[in-house]
Amino acid sequence: MLDQIQHRISGRALSAVTIFFAANPTVSIAADIELFKGGTVSAQAKASALYDDNIYLQDTAPISAWLTVFTPEISVAVESEKVSFSSSAVSRIGSYPGGERASFKDYLGSADFRWQPMSTLGLTASGRYSDANQRVNADESMQLNPVIEAERVISPEAEIGLVASTPSKRSQIKYSIGSESQDFFGEERDFDNDYTRLEISYRLTPRVILTAESSNSEITYKDVLDRDALDSEERGIFVGATYDLPKTKITARYGKSEKNFASATRETRSVPVWDVGLDWSFRTYSGFKLNFSKTVRESLGQAGFIESSSGALSWHHQWTSKFQSNFAYSQAKGEFSGIDRERALRISGVSLQYLFADTCFLGAGFTSTRSDDELNGFEDISVERNEIFLSISGPL
Repeated sequence: MLDQIQHRISGRALSAVTIFFAANPTVSIAADIELFKGGTVSAQAKASALYDDNIYLQDTAPISAWLTVFTPEISVAVESEKVSFSSSAVSRIGSYPGGERASFKDYLGSADFRWQPMSTLGLTASGRYSDANQRVNADESMQLNPVIEAERVISPEAEIGLVASTPSKRSQIKYSIGSESQDFFGEERDFDNDYTRLEISYRLTPRVILTAESSNSEITYKDVLDRDALDSEERGIFVGATYDLPKTKITARYGKSEKNFASATRETRSVPVWDVGLDWSFRTYSGFKLNFSKTVRESLGQAGFIESSSGALSWHHQWTSKFQSNFAYSQAKGEFSGIDRERALRISGVSLQYLFADTCFLGAGFTSTRSDDELNGFEDISVERNEIFLSISGPL
């Protein structure tokens, strides 16, 4: 079971890179260079030309423009009997030739470490960092945040964990301590989240794993005049199961999240939360992913929190040895606690990739985004964006 935790951590880093730049997804081939026994480094890059019909994500008088984006990425991996390490760093460098907007640089980094001194005991550590000029897309678990961010968001996170398992690897327990920050363009919304998490898993059969989780978060706002109005303690408890077949993986989780505010003027609320996921590779060259969820998110500063319900579907198909396609659709609806406000977000996209020269891809596609805000029963804000892109990518 310890190897499952490492697999999950490594997968998290990859999915974060993919989703972070989901506006123009491209599957690339990177050339691995072995530095020493068990250690490799790989580098790749992508150059894109995009047309964006709403570069500022404005609800009125949208401004359109062409932009060019250069995206280099480097990854390092080390693997030995007791130690493993993986890291990746991605940059997205954008420029507007017509001068409609200032050039920008986005950054995303991740690192994961595992030390297993004994077969039944392991130590994990991970770090994440993202610095994006806009944030619109789903997170790594395919859950879409209904609140889009038209300005820069910086999000660092660090976590350490202790993992213990039985000699048979049938049962496992992990205790984690972590901290994350959300730094927005508007400083009055910045907050820190210090959390602890206890996870237990038990392999009931070769294909069924039962899970339980308990978490506690201390959320502290940084620059709010009345910090007690938003500071809170959030507790969660969940149970779940995973059913793993050769071509299909089904996950389900249910629980409750309780939010207890420091301010006496805000009441404690307990909200049911859940998520269901399906990963179906019905052919070696084709696969679906489906996810439905309900979760609790931080608000824009007025409401106590947001009850967010989301759904996402993606389909990848390899038509030939050189030609492949990707389709994705996701939507989310957020209900603001304490005020009569709702926000809905829908994102859809299609991309095509063609392999040439054995190591490079040509790509093309489009994405469509629509955000609707309703306040006191009336439409308040409606934002639409459509993007078309062409790209070329390959190893460095």
